[in-house]
Amino acid sequence: MKGVEKSIPFCIYKGMNKYEFLVQKFNDGELDDFLGPIGGNIQALIALIDKHGYLEDIDLEDDMNVDFHNEVYYYISQNYPDMFLRMMDEIFDEISIDENGKVYLTLDNRGDLAELFCDYGRDSLPRDRIETYLEGDWDYGFFDNTTNDIYRDVVEDLNEKNLEFLLIRVLEEVKENGIEIPAQSELLSQIASSQGHEDFVELNESNIESIFGDEDSAMVVLEELEEIKSDLYRVHEQAYESAYQDDLYEDIFNALSEFFIGKGDWVSKPHPSNPDKTIHQYKIEVNDFVGILKNFLNELRNDGHLYSLSNREYFVRIIVQGMEHGIFNCLNVYPPDYADWTKTKEYINEYFPDYF
Repeated sequence: MKGVEKSIPFCIYKGMNKYEFLVQKFNDGELDDFLGPIGGNIQALIALIDKHGYLEDIDLEDDMNVDFHNEVYYYISQNYPDMFLRMMDEIFDEISIDENGKVYLTLDNRGDLAELFCDYGRDSLPRDRIETYLEGDWDYGFFDNTTNDIYRDVVEDLNEKNLEFLLIRVLEEVKENGIEIPAQSELLSQIASSQGHEDFVELNESNIESIFGDEDSAMVVLEELEEIKSDLYRVHEQAYESAYQDDLYEDIFNALSEFFIGKGDWVSKPHPSNPDKTIHQYKIEVNDFVGILKNFLNELRNDGHLYSLSNREYFVRIIVQGMEHGIFNCLNVYPPDYADWTKTKEYINEYFPDYF
């Protein structure tokens, strides 16, 4: 530090000491005479200002010295992390820090996070699709056909209560419409014979459970009940798409874990100008907020005129700028080939009472 101090030309100017004069020149953006003798080492210059107690006199709101803003922020981040965190809290309106020091990003639109994803890439989900999903706009009917076997993919997966709903409705529709079930399976032929006729089965409470325990027999019955069969297909389609959507959200937030923690929450608060109205916003914890900004500043501290944190860009935009300069990698999501079977089964039983 002494070597740096001796190499810098100082003079007494209008009653200021040399460090006050240095800060004035810093704020005016006129540092060429000071940086030349020390090989352009501005971090050493800031350290000298700090050593003599004038760090907080550097004006980071002045455009005259905008080229050096990020250098100052970087110095503070390295030497005064608490001070740096407070400064960033003031700069980013959408950033908040709780009493435990956790940093949160609050957005009006969760879809803004889609900016962090690549807009290219083989087999990866396109950014606009990710934005749509994050905004909660899922287009049901995305799959043309989710099953070719409603017995194995729906009936066999029903819990006891939902199976009872199905059997009750089958009996009701058969009775109301006078439907005779053709004896077109081995079991149905046996039942028909026991009832005293060979061609059809009289469906009733004593035989329906055994009939639906046999795939071939159950499908013969369902072929005669088109509306019930259609509803079984609809239940599976809705359940499958919900399970697929869950998997997709999981993959999206796994990718976002590079910068955020968890999946965030929607929070409500009164409108600032109209207490009768409520604002709904999305809030998610930032993963290593200071580390992200330090990496950004480390690479772009010499480009303050373009990327100064004093420009008060949105935090997400800061990450995007970092991606554009290779500091961070844009995120990718590769959609799953199939929906998770366990989740699909859970949704089938959840949605089933809506149809039956």
